[in-house]
Amino acid sequence: MSPGWDYYACLQYSKKLHPDFHVVLGGLLKSNPLAKVLLLSGSRVFSGAFKDVAGFTDEMLGRLVFVPRMRRDELLGILGGCKAFLGTYPWGEGVTSLEALSVDLPVVVMPGKVVVEQLAMGQLRVLGLEKTLAAGGEEEYVEIARRLGRDELFREGVKGWIKAQKWRLFGEEALEEVAKEWEGWLKRVVGRVEAEEEREMVEE
Repeated sequence: MSPGWDYYACLQYSKKLHPDFHVVLGGLLKSNPLAKVLLLSGSRVFSGAFKDVAGFTDEMLGRLVFVPRMRRDELLGILGGCKAFLGTYPWGEGVTSLEALSVDLPVVVMPGKVVVEQLAMGQLRVLGLEKTLAAGGEEEYVEIARRLGRDELFREGVKGWIKAQKWRLFGEEALEEVAKEWEGWLKRVVGRVEAEEEREMVEE
């Protein structure tokens, strides 16, 4: 990671990079000329869509940094050097946002567009940051992310708050609540898979 740039992490499976989300990525790159976005290498398949659908220029594409999957300790090290973590939609995040918050990295989300789980929003509520990091629309999402990159006072204030409050997420009782949330999520996913399998059997 080169000095002088504002690095943003969006280290999600490529399937989470829905075309709707491309819009805010482009908006961030336009509003912050020093922004670089870290994406997993599998997301490279969207390079054409970034340009054709979301209007990325070649210069903007050059500020997308594709990285391989890595060990957790390496991941946490990279997250620690970023200015913010970009939450995706309509697929949200849970584990990756929790990892970001563990190193005091602000997580930007847009709960109104997340239709598949809102674990990250729940984490922000626990920390009392839902009004600071949760955007109501694309423009607000881009502005929150831009400000986290360019406004050091704002960014350090948010990071300091996370550092002081994250015990609420990582304390023993909090971890039990997270486990319950994941258990419920897994049950819902299994239920959907079983329902789809039953439909396929009927169709056959």
